[in-house]
Amino acid sequence: MDGFAIAATLRAESPEDFRLLCEHPVEFWNKAPQSDYRSYAPIIGLDSRGEVSEIRLANWLRAPFTLPASEMGAFYRAYRRFCALTRDSRFMVSRRLEAGQMWCFDNRRTMHARKASTRPSISAA
Repeated sequence: MDGFAIAATLRAESPEDFRLLCEHPVEFWNKAPQSDYRSYAPIIGLDSRGEVSEIRLANWLRAPFTLPASEMGAFYRAYRRFCALTRDSRFMVSRRLEAGQMWCFDNRRTMHARKASTRPSISAA
């Protein structure tokens, strides 16, 4: 999914939702036996010119939201809207890789996943 295109659509269609996701930091963490990665930043990161420079969306790494109660409802609305756009086919890029191929992408722009894994079956002889 092209996160920058999703952010641009949100900015055009729901400016208030876009603002909320740019202004309120969210905590992300990934703790493992050998590492402890933490980040506290908005879902949509902007550069000094106000252009989208990063998208952060990893529900399995996201901590609970810690906004003031008065802003929580609006933030959840914005977050749900953004998440809904991540399932919109307009923003999907799909490629099938063959054995030996590699695909490189900007991890701060591209939200990535796999549709399926196809492995050759091994039969017992």
